[in-house]
Amino acid sequence: MAYDYKIIDFLATRNVVEIKTEKEFDKFYEILKNMGLEDILSYTSFDEWLVLAKINNKEPEFYFEYDNSKGLTWYDNAKQPTEWYGVAPIKVDELFEREW
Repeated sequence: MAYDYKIIDFLATRNVVEIKTEKEFDKFYEILKNMGLEDILSYTSFDEWLVLAKINNKEPEFYFEYDNSKGLTWYDNAKQPTEWYGVAPIKVDELFEREW
């Protein structure tokens, strides 16, 4: 039996988490909250992130990246983080431990 802990890849700055909908954001927030890490999100609602994207002239798609020294940042497209990390972004449903 083996497990794939994608949340570790996210927290270790080895990949980004793709968030495109409010439902995905809420699930992501709950995962962080259950781990006691919800403070890494400076905004706790999807609507707040949409406003932030608009202010910064970015697409309302979030590819969250976490770095312990920088905090939470994001890309607004999949191409940049995929090229940087060499792997496809993590889907929210993949953050849970999964048997394979």
